[in-house]
Amino acid sequence: MESNGQPLRIHMSPTTKGLLDKFQTFIIKARGQVNLK
Repeated sequence: MESNGQPLRIHMSPTTKGLLDKFQTFIIKARGQVNLK
């Protein structure tokens, strides 16, 4: 997954996003689909 990522961006699961959304401190944007080899 590291070779498909963007600098200074992280991958996270929907579960993690749900937990972070409760804090209302983080800006989380969907990155769309990633093609895997």
